[in-house]
Amino acid sequence: MTENLLQRIEELEKERQRRQLIEKQLEDSHERLETLLNMLPLGIVIIDFDTQQILDVNPHALSSFGCSLEQLIGKKCTDYICPAEVGNCPIIDQGLDLDRSEREIITFTGERIPVLKTVMKNEIEGKTVLLECFIDIRDKKRAEEEHVKREKLEAVLEMAGAVCHEFNQPLQIINGYCELLKSDPGFTVEGRDHIGQILKAVSRMGSLTRDLMNIAAYETKPYLNSKIVDIKRSSGKAQG
Repeated sequence: MTENLLQRIEELEKERQRRQLIEKQLEDSHERLETLLNMLPLGIVIIDFDTQQILDVNPHALSSFGCSLEQLIGKKCTDYICPAEVGNCPIIDQGLDLDRSEREIITFTGERIPVLKTVMKNEIEGKTVLLECFIDIRDKKRAEEEHVKREKLEAVLEMAGAVCHEFNQPLQIINGYCELLKSDPGFTVEGRDHIGQILKAVSRMGSLTRDLMNIAAYETKPYLNSKIVDIKRSSGKAQG
């Protein structure tokens, strides 16, 4: 009987050691996971599915919002994440399991930052939550805007070249005939004044065509209820 008791005690001790090892492995695994989540270069936010309150965020997300953890915990997700989606959350209101889309976050200073966001429904410690991950895409947006500007500039340059080509010859002809008319002794003084005004207009049109040929940027200015290309600024000849 004593031998059986000792054997049982030995088995219990081995079981205790095994459980301790498993607990240590789980603890180490949890620490590694937490370290990894804190080091990832993307924002991670955990939101209560029922109350839509922010439960936790990683350091990258906290840095994006520009506040302390205490200032953010407990706040409604729609106050800082996806403000345009109140009552129209793809997961909570539309029943999707996963959502990937471009959205905005709002910082504590009110700045809106475009982000690429992934949201999924999950269970953490028996609680239903939304796990939201986002990446700041301001650089991507700026690159897209620059690409659009380059395309517009190329279109303007093509148009400018065509306009200048078509304008130059008629302008030279008008200028030549005006000079001949001015030298005609039968022309009145008033007639020569009119010719002088035509030559001034031709000179101005010639200056505009030269500006068109020198366009190096895409700049616009208001015109009525729209915008038009600002030729002087686009050609680098804006007056200071």
